[in-house]
Amino acid sequence: MIIIEYTNIGRRAQNQDFVLSKKIGGSKALYIVADGMGGYSDGSIAAKIAAEEIANFIIQGKSIPESVLNANAELSRAIRERGVSKMGCCFAGIEVDGYIGNIFWIGDCRVYQFRNGQQIYVTQDHTMIAEMEKHGKVTYSQRERYGHIVSRGFMGSTEDTAEEHKILLLPGDEIMLCSDGLHKTMPIDVLLEMIHLGTLDLKDRNENFDDNHSFIYIKVD
Repeated sequence: MIIIEYTNIGRRAQNQDFVLSKKIGGSKALYIVADGMGGYSDGSIAAKIAAEEIANFIIQGKSIPESVLNANAELSRAIRERGVSKMGCCFAGIEVDGYIGNIFWIGDCRVYQFRNGQQIYVTQDHTMIAEMEKHGKVTYSQRERYGHIVSRGFMGSTEDTAEEHKILLLPGDEIMLCSDGLHKTMPIDVLLEMIHLGTLDLKDRNENFDDNHSFIYIKVD
């Protein structure tokens, strides 16, 4: 497989995104992009705990739901130890096992699947806007007002469960995991074209990004 990882601070004072790529034995590998929640304490720590602890529990043989639940317990413990009221993040991940991909996510980080240059799957955001869209059209002013609000987050509660989806992978498929700071600013097909052309250099474009922005690109062989 071809793997590209990237994370950058954007115009923010701190980078609260965290990316993880890890082999977990045999033909299995795990990839996670986590995004610390703005407005809460220690978002960068929450993102790191989410990614690393989920990975640790999956390596131990736990299922994805069990791993998310146990990682939430670790986050809850960190919240108590640090004496903060709230700490959380969003994340998106994929466990690749041969030609099967087990996708899981909370919040507005995304996973895309492309085949022959065409998008064939994308996760659905857990956001207030996404919930509103289920019941009708959303106005521009509503998007401006509620666009940053997630309806589900990873915040140390047993109720913070991840949504899951299984996909079939074929040779040549491309997978993109990214934080909202990337997909809200740059079209993913433009990013893929830069990768294909060998012109990927987002550091020169950092000032175009208001938020932290991160991705993991995977090409299946």
